[in-house]
Amino acid sequence: MKYLFKLVIALFLAMNIHAQSYQSFGDAYGISSFNNSCPSDTCFTLTPDLLWKTGAVYSDDLFDLTRPFDGTFCLFLGTKDGTGADGFAFVLKDTNILSIGPSGGSIGYGSLAPSIAIEFDTWDNGGADIPADHTSLHYNGNSILPVVPSISLSSSGANVEDGMSHTARIVWTPGDTTLYMFFDNVLRFSHKVDLINRIFGGKTKVNWGFTSSTGGSSNLQQICFPAKPVSDYYDTLCQDSCLDFDQVSYDPNYSYSWDNGILDTLPFVSLCPSSSNTYKLFKQSKLTRLIDTISVILSIQSKPEIVMPEESVLCSGSLLLDVQINGGLSYNWSNGSQSSEINIVDTGFYWVQVETAFCRVRESIKIICPKLPNVFSPNSDGINDYFSPFKDYSFSEGNFQIYNRWGNIVFESTEISSIQLGWDGKQNGKTSSDGVYYFTFTYRDKKLEDPKQIAGSFHLFK
Repeated sequence: MKYLFKLVIALFLAMNIHAQSYQSFGDAYGISSFNNSCPSDTCFTLTPDLLWKTGAVYSDDLFDLTRPFDGTFCLFLGTKDGTGADGFAFVLKDTNILSIGPSGGSIGYGSLAPSIAIEFDTWDNGGADIPADHTSLHYNGNSILPVVPSISLSSSGANVEDGMSHTARIVWTPGDTTLYMFFDNVLRFSHKVDLINRIFGGKTKVNWGFTSSTGGSSNLQQICFPAKPVSDYYDTLCQDSCLDFDQVSYDPNYSYSWDNGILDTLPFVSLCPSSSNTYKLFKQSKLTRLIDTISVILSIQSKPEIVMPEESVLCSGSLLLDVQINGGLSYNWSNGSQSSEINIVDTGFYWVQVETAFCRVRESIKIICPKLPNVFSPNSDGINDYFSPFKDYSFSEGNFQIYNRWGNIVFESTEISSIQLGWDGKQNGKTSSDGVYYFTFTYRDKKLEDPKQIAGSFHLFK
């Protein structure tokens, strides 16, 4: 799995709204998000908890009635149940009329015509209202006679002035001219109406936003508009690693599909690119069929290589191991050292772990002091006829020299095959005399490494 994950981006619920800014009217004013479950950068108090207040917020972008609309909003309807009022409304209105109506029971949209309003009403004014916190739909600022009769906001009929945030989802599908209203992800009503011709006299673009009011009773009433859509995610992975992508929240009102060979139908997948790649997640509204395209752009950092032999010889003195790599941020050795280089003085097994910004690599080395033969008998009996202590060594180059007791060289080779075969005990075609001989073996495991040397003695018996 991925070692470091640096992406910190949130997507607020489900949306197909691309408005960039909003304007407030009356007693409304901008605030920070009022709940962590509403990670929006565009929130407003529509009315403070004061009597006879009205507020409204409208998007700077117009609502195009010829195109689908799908927006999920975060609502705070106050903390006072029995004495809290009055609620707010989602409003579509003609661009040539006022932005806000009177306070009190008309919830700030009363007298606005032509318009259409979906109420989030927390006060029972009698008549068409019901005691429970309720929703209804109204034409042309007529807050007395709803077109869609009042039903409870909560599907259970529970109080929603509970100090908690709630969600309202408004959907418009122009193909079948239908409005939908969901509260806390539950469909509360749908209404079929030709908005262009029936309400707005042929106009296709109108204002959209929310109005609110208090009257003889009040509540703090706030709203968060959907955060600006995030469509691109960037991250960097180490070569041969994976990213568990979980930055898009699952919403049952949408279907999901990926390109680039990913067959998963959920927004949560494990991405394991072999090279820098871009994956696209298509998020489609089941109602409007609108598709949001989300790009996941991944860069790959090559895994660094720790240059260190698998095995090395140390019989005396010390051995310097230097594993410094480009971009290395930390070094951790099995003996506790945190330097890029250490001096080894004992045989044993050592490992080092190096971390870069996105990668973690680990290598090990075995330090040995081989037991070298101390006798050999070059008598052509097929047993121990060659002095070859390095036949099992792996090295890129070497120099093997054997001396007699007077310091004269009796054998020397720089050929790897000859060194591994060893000395047959002969000098100038004749078998050397019995006695003690000395050797040195200077070699490199890999080219450009510092040379290493092994020295010792042995006894020749005929």
